[in-house]
Amino acid sequence: VYSSHNRSRATAKVLRLILVVLATIFVCWLPFLVHGKATAYQVLKRCFPVERGLYEDKVANLWCSISPIFKLHLWPQSSSFRVCLIVTACSLLPSCFC
Repeated sequence: VYSSHNRSRATAKVLRLILVVLATIFVCWLPFLVHGKATAYQVLKRCFPVERGLYEDKVANLWCSISPIFKLHLWPQSSSFRVCLIVTACSLLPSCFC
């Protein structure tokens, strides 16, 4: 149904969009990266405050609802964060392929 010309134009548009998004992210992070890794790390810590625990994070509803079954509060903090990161990333994967 699609001709090769339309497919190549669509691919070029997507690649341009990817480049624009990556350039925008770079420009937004540049002031923090110029001041060193410690400054960029502080920004990430404020965006993702994992030191406060799972129940104050951006996906707290999920962890609160599964906590009676899996007892996440009894797990060591480092391993529970790894598991939660993997589960969250896996739950986002289907939207990457739609």
